[in-house]
Amino acid sequence: IVVIDPSGKFLVVCEKAGERIYVFRIGGKRLELASVYQCPAGTGPRHCAFDKKGRMFMTCEFSSELWSFDFDASSGALRFIDRQSTISSGFKGRNEPATLQVHPNGRFVYMNNRGEDTIVWFSISPDGHLKKAGQVSVSKSADPAGATRCMTLAPSGAFLLVPDRPADVIR
Repeated sequence: IVVIDPSGKFLVVCEKAGERIYVFRIGGKRLELASVYQCPAGTGPRHCAFDKKGRMFMTCEFSSELWSFDFDASSGALRFIDRQSTISSGFKGRNEPATLQVHPNGRFVYMNNRGEDTIVWFSISPDGHLKKAGQVSVSKSADPAGATRCMTLAPSGAFLLVPDRPADVIR
């Protein structure tokens, strides 16, 4: 997944297979590699999003985790802060975290689990640490590939719209 940072100077690419996060400087004739963050084996960095302060959050598809980073908008460097499991302690089976959304107030990050079939959210402390704040179930899917994949927050942050694919409804 490719995302532009809030400064508009960098392109962030999460490479699941190589378990790396590439940060490229943009604005010239060519992309210029600014930094590479190597994730541990078995994590699978996948989706990322920024808050308005420039902090980055990322899902790990293989390890079912949510990570937080400080992002240096002058160099493009990432500094790891925290990681938390996105699934319930008793869940067994295949799970693939997907989309994530940061609330406009910067105090919560929401993401979905395909496999456990939940929407889960975390509070974000002022220093970027994460704490699981809640979760709700969405319709079960026989396979994560057919599960709820995306969601979006209303611009005000008052609503989280979730297309519940197996149920063919928007929640």
